[in-house]
Amino acid sequence: MFKVIISKGLVKILSLLLAFLIMTLVAWRSEVYLGDLWQLLKELMWLFNGYIFIVLVVGNYLWHFVYRLPFFGRKISENFAPNINGTWNAIVYSKDKDAPQKGVVLTVDFKLTLFSFSMISKSDNKDLSSHLISSEIWKDEKSGKFIITYSFEATVARPSQTDVGKFYGSARVKYDSKEDRFIGCYWTNRAYQQSRQTAGDIEIVRYKK
Repeated sequence: MFKVIISKGLVKILSLLLAFLIMTLVAWRSEVYLGDLWQLLKELMWLFNGYIFIVLVVGNYLWHFVYRLPFFGRKISENFAPNINGTWNAIVYSKDKDAPQKGVVLTVDFKLTLFSFSMISKSDNKDLSSHLISSEIWKDEKSGKFIITYSFEATVARPSQTDVGKFYGSARVKYDSKEDRFIGCYWTNRAYQQSRQTAGDIEIVRYKK
């Protein structure tokens, strides 16, 4: 079953659009339907199936084109689903005593569609990589900013004797569309065996060549 990733506001708009199409069809073909209710049911089914098919195709494969639409694309990005697709740089500042003070730099690839959200991260030295296990995106009504909470699985290519080859973590970041960046915090179980705290702050900015 498909899971809609974007805000409930856009789902509401899609539902209203379907209702408008149904009402338009009924009003246009009302004379035919008065004498043949079966025709009404058949055409409503065709309309519904066609609408679902278009939403699935656009939502899964053509969603990036939606952001390019004049006016409509900007409204979608500002109010319902931010256009965060692309490559970003993340700087992770760990509170762990052995972590570098300048932070760890990661390259992050975001891909957001109507039905899916993926986030793949790799450290600059290629030693650390991670991918999403679960995520949730919504717009905070008070701040007007989008918030992403997610859990991830990370792999360490060359772990030291005191490190682990795989660990798990979670994060909560807030997206500022004006500055085009995320800020938030994260925590992992990477060093809990040594009773150490691997948590800290994270900042994600769009990659610029």
